Parts: sequence; structure tokens; C-alpha cells
Amino acid sequence: MINENFAMSSHPFVHYMDIPKFSEHQKKKNQFCNSHRKELELIHRIREMVYLTEMHQITILQMIGNGDRTRTQAEVVRLFQEKYPELPPISQGTVSKIEKQFRERGHVRQLKKNPPNKLNDDQKFDVMLMLEENPHTSRRVVKQLQH
Repeated sequence: MINENFAMSSHPFVHYMDIPKFSEHQKKKNQFCNSHRKELELIHRIREMVYLTEMHQITILQMIGNGDRTRTQAEVVRLFQEKYPELPPISQGTVSKIEKQFRERGHVRQLKKNPPNKLNDDQKFDVMLMLEENPHTSRRVVKQLQH
């Protein structure tokens, strides 16, 4: 005997009553889980950038190799995880960024960010006087006044 409901389903092995219907609560819970998952992925990426020391980055470059003896990013990721199992896993994107940085700069050291030059009121006044007395004063001379 064939069940009428079974015959009405679009797939021969799926009964249309077996497909769960999500309540509003379940939908909100799924949305929360998805946003939480994305947030955790972002945190993981940030940690990934922080924990790789200069030595780790040099190791990654050595694993990549050069010339005819290079490895794929996937191979480098696998080798790095085997060598440093205590560290969180790295991604192929991390390998790519380190390789790109090395090719562009020739090193993997973090660049120092220069703090903005802040002048107090006395220094600003001194600079204005100096430029008024001699408008052809070089920037280098003015910069020396800041320090």
C-alpha cells in the first residue's frame, strides 16, 4: 500500500512531513551561531598574525624554498603544523602574505610606525618665528627644533 503523503513528496525517498520547519527562535539561534562563528574566525586570524614571530616567518620562507625547489602553500602549511603542533594552525593566506612581504621588502621584520610629531605651544611659536625671520629655512632645520 502506498502512502498518499509519500507519493506527494518531490523526492522518492523523502516524506514531506519529515522536513523540519524552523521556528523563529531556531532561526534567531542559527543567525547568532553564524555571527558568533564569524567573530571567532576573525579573532583566530588576529591571533594568527600576533603569534608568528620573526623566526616563525623565516621558517615559513625556508619551507617555501626558492628556484626550482619550491613547495606549494598547502605543503608549507602541513609542514609548519608538523614542526609547531603547539601553535594554532596557519592558513595558506598567511603563507602567501609572508611570501609577498618578503618579495616586496626583502625582509619580514615589522615596520616601525613613526609617532606623529607633536609640538607644544612654545615649539610652534619658535617655528613660526624662525620661518618669519628666514622663509627659506629647510624642513630639516625645523624638524631638529622639534627634538
